[in-house]
Amino acid sequence: GLDKRVAIKTLRKRFLDDEVVVARFLREGQLASRIRHPNIVDVTDVGMMGGLPCLVMEHLEGESFSQLIRREGKLPVDRIVDILLPIIAAVDFAHDHGIVHRDLKPSNLYLSRAWNGETVPKVLDFGISKLVHEAQESALTTDSAFVGTPHYASPELMRADKQADGRSDQYSMGVILYEAATGVRPFMEIGNNFVALAMAICKGEYPPARDRNPAIPTAFDTVIKRTMSLHPEDRFLTMRDLG
Repeated sequence: GLDKRVAIKTLRKRFLDDEVVVARFLREGQLASRIRHPNIVDVTDVGMMGGLPCLVMEHLEGESFSQLIRREGKLPVDRIVDILLPIIAAVDFAHDHGIVHRDLKPSNLYLSRAWNGETVPKVLDFGISKLVHEAQESALTTDSAFVGTPHYASPELMRADKQADGRSDQYSMGVILYEAATGVRPFMEIGNNFVALAMAICKGEYPPARDRNPAIPTAFDTVIKRTMSLHPEDRFLTMRDLG
């Protein structure tokens, strides 16, 4: 009716019989619509279309952060900071509103082109987010299936720790910083063997970023190491502090 361009995200038909997946999908829209921030994709509606649950959100043009890294490889630290500071601010804002993302990764960070040609980084996909204060028995976040992307998951998520909080997102941001600065993921040698990857993450077995890119300033490498600390209490207190 408004003749306005939007993006419509639908659930794959094969998931329609899975009530947990459907509920998680619809909750993504509900959560994302609660946290209005210029660096979080704006979700305007949730509904059914052709029998499929769908989310209506702002239409973005640009590319994902993962596409940028694939095309250009390791990025200069100044550029990484310019891109990721707004993202860190957005995630910190979500944490202030009781929401942990739980699946931060380069493909969920979008570099949107604004009307004036400027790049506006945006956080996507709050589909497996967890309200910090929600009941821990919630089937949406404690079902038996692992949720998240293993290469970017914190040790506590790998251990299925129900107490995982915003510092888990901080760990994922550390992995993103590492990949952006080196062009590769910390645990790239392991590949996609889930068990081996989980063990390595829980032991903290990865080469320091400066080993893979000596041009990284020592101070920046120290920040990455702290965000990827095995124990949450050894990381920064908040995402704002990381920023």
